[in-house]
Amino acid sequence: MSISVPRILLTGAQGFIGQGLLARWLLPRAARGELQLVLTDRHVTQAPVHGVEVIEGDITHPALLAQVFAQPVDQVFHLAAIVSGQAEREYALGQQVNLQASLRGLELARNQWLQHQRCVRWIQASSIAVWGTGLPSQVDDHTPIRPELSYGAHKRMVELMMHDLSRRGELDGRCLRLSGVVVRPRAAGGALSGFNSDLIREPLQGREVLSPVRPESCLWLCSRETTVDQLWALSQIPEDDWRKICAEHRSEGAVNAPTWPVQIQPLIAALGQIDPLAPGRIRFDPEAPLQAQFGNWPVTVDFALARSLGLPDDRQKYQDDLEQFVRASLATAQETA
Repeated sequence: MSISVPRILLTGAQGFIGQGLLARWLLPRAARGELQLVLTDRHVTQAPVHGVEVIEGDITHPALLAQVFAQPVDQVFHLAAIVSGQAEREYALGQQVNLQASLRGLELARNQWLQHQRCVRWIQASSIAVWGTGLPSQVDDHTPIRPELSYGAHKRMVELMMHDLSRRGELDGRCLRLSGVVVRPRAAGGALSGFNSDLIREPLQGREVLSPVRPESCLWLCSRETTVDQLWALSQIPEDDWRKICAEHRSEGAVNAPTWPVQIQPLIAALGQIDPLAPGRIRFDPEAPLQAQFGNWPVTVDFALARSLGLPDDRQKYQDDLEQFVRASLATAQETA
């Protein structure tokens, strides 16, 4: 008798985080026959692998998601997005990808439950952009949500829809609010927070970099390896345990991913430990909008819900050693360049 294996969808499969999740957790399991994997993105360079289906196309086209859900889906990692800066410049595109396509996918997941009583576990990459600016000196799981970018507003609306469908028992929805994932390869992108990676990568590769935030600023950083470990860990929690812990913490199903509040000056010192000339390649020319949105993150953060769920944390992993964190994070940029 054949044993059914879960069918898992990964959107945004070609992206920086998607590639990390594939390599570290999904492809090895697909190769062993532990899961069936469906990858979607506008273009996917993944070589053919047994147990992996590639569907190229635009997620804003209803036919693409309809094709995926033509067969039952057990789990979704929804990473496809138009990020902060591009979503501000191209409002319609940001809304179509971040909001409308996400809501369409959630509706298909709900229909699957209504028709087949087969619940989808939906892991959503959300963002700390839901908080906006003007944060208190300490942030925790109950800090008020006031997004001030379209990207943050889109993410918050999807969080609310997922919570509602989960409340109704028609979805097993889990949102992970990500911060600045580093170090991304040197490439054009739409993320306003891309300077986080620039500040690490450029000085260590012999290039000057202009920081758009002040020297006294605090950034929230996370390595790609830990980010994909957080996503995977979140997806593996049994539904009853997930609901119980969320209820205990009065959570709507959105988890603040453990991040490392890194102040600029200690970060520069860590770069100097790797290359003594690197600090001299950093100049400061703060732009007011970026300083307000990305340079004023509090140093004090409480990740009580994430700790209860057992999500990994870079600061613990590297035992407060910024130099080792930088070295490990920089390796991901070199791997994907």
